[in-house]
Amino acid sequence: MQSPKNPFSRLLNYWRSLRGLSQQDLALMASTPSRHVSFLETGRSRPSEEMVLRLAEVLDIPIRDRNDLLEGAGLAPLFSSHALSDEAMAPFLKAIQYSLEVSNPLPAFALNRHYDIIDSNQAAKNLFGWNESSGPMNQIEMMYGSPMIRQFVDNWESVAWAMVYRLRREAALAPAGDRLRSLVDFANKQLVDVPHPNWDPDEELVICPHYHVEGRLVRTIDMISRFGITREITADELRVRTIYPRDAEAEAFFFGSTDRPHQVSP
Repeated sequence: MQSPKNPFSRLLNYWRSLRGLSQQDLALMASTPSRHVSFLETGRSRPSEEMVLRLAEVLDIPIRDRNDLLEGAGLAPLFSSHALSDEAMAPFLKAIQYSLEVSNPLPAFALNRHYDIIDSNQAAKNLFGWNESSGPMNQIEMMYGSPMIRQFVDNWESVAWAMVYRLRREAALAPAGDRLRSLVDFANKQLVDVPHPNWDPDEELVICPHYHVEGRLVRTIDMISRFGITREITADELRVRTIYPRDAEAEAFFFGSTDRPHQVSP
């Protein structure tokens, strides 16, 4: 008689299926017998903490969800979570602020897991016209809901489609009711009547925004940086987006006259 599945078994099956792996594939990658993986998924065996963490690493599960996997196996969670205002987060926020400052005159801003903009440098504020009265901003809401952004970004359709594919993958990992899922639903609705672009793989190696700025077209490259090996959930989910010049014209725009503000304008 088959044992009833427990929360860990259901989660393990979900993540394995999401990664497109067979039980044998996962067993080989985790250096454990495939029979053991089968028993874990059917609830016939309960894993040790070491096995949970090994499987989570192989499946590349975010540390927020590794806690769920541990608790589902009847084990204590290992990864802490703090509010940004907690004292424990101060060194990480300071590192982010330093990264933003040294990026000037290149625009850079910090995002949380829901793409809320939590900080930005002066170059980003100048480029996008942000100020203290702008209030809370969310990159997804601006990218897909702002008519001005559609005018600012020359290749908006390409960027919006490329970005939504990444967002869909991230939202698939989020639990039901998570805010990221509703944000992605919002983005999907904005693309209903937008034709999919025909990307040339030899021309568009990385799809990044081209901005209409001061009567010129500024082509850029986006890079995302994150903390290294983390054991704290909030720090693990923070990222910094930095905008780099793509060509000589963009270099001249960003570095040619750093004493004047560059601001996107329709």
